[in-house]
Amino acid sequence: MSITAIASAGLAWQGFGCKWVQLVFWSIQQVLRSLLPLALACVAWTVPVLAGRDFDITPPRRALLNTIRFAEGTWSQGKNGYKVLFGGSLFHDLSRHPNKTIHRWPYSSAAAGAYQFLPTTWRMAKKALQLRNFQPDSQDQAALYLIQRRKALGLADRGQFTRELAHRLAPEWSSFPTHSGKSYHGQPVRSFLSLQRFYNEDLAARVRREHPVLVAAGPPPPLSDQPLPALATKNNHSRRHPTPTRLIPAATSAACDVICLLDSVAYGGAPIYPEAPEAIVSQS
Repeated sequence: MSITAIASAGLAWQGFGCKWVQLVFWSIQQVLRSLLPLALACVAWTVPVLAGRDFDITPPRRALLNTIRFAEGTWSQGKNGYKVLFGGSLFHDLSRHPNKTIHRWPYSSAAAGAYQFLPTTWRMAKKALQLRNFQPDSQDQAALYLIQRRKALGLADRGQFTRELAHRLAPEWSSFPTHSGKSYHGQPVRSFLSLQRFYNEDLAARVRREHPVLVAAGPPPPLSDQPLPALATKNNHSRRHPTPTRLIPAATSAACDVICLLDSVAYGGAPIYPEAPEAIVSQS
């Protein structure tokens, strides 16, 4: 075979190779284009459902938010607590997180707001919830987002401040104690009993303000030590049921939670709120 023929064959093979590579890239491009709608749909489904919505702030949730503020040292300043920088000084621009590092020996921090958000934590919550500012409502929503992120919102909805609830929130707020009673980050920490006391008082006061009629009526009667009356069976033999009973007055669904709360406070009953999914409600 002559050199010219070899060269021609090489050029032909090279041309075929280029066309083959082009065909492969074209095929990949077509596949990607066909998968684009599916990819967009997947992204839409995986974006947190929290975006553009609000958490419903129930009395137990508000009591927990206030307890976090108490633990973080911003509760005593009232509404100004939403403007507190680390160390106690105030800022005034609530259009955004101040992102200002304060040095107070032996700590330095850029935490700010009622719940002492770090800048990185705030950016995460802001993006997830599509928050537009650093106003009190936005801070409340961001705090509830962090509670849910720590898988503690279901516990919060029970209406009881438990050691497990404090333990789950300890990595987020260093002033909350772990099961061992210490700070997760080795910083100053509030005692569990002091947080529980504040929570119970705040929740009870909130219920008295929002449902004065039910509070005036008092809790349901206590457990009776008397057994149920004998029940007749088909063969006329009597049978006693020694299980204690509690007669709970009839109430609407809106009042039921309050009656359960009064019952729990008065008699140390079961959790006020049943285990509920960590859900949110829309703005509408």
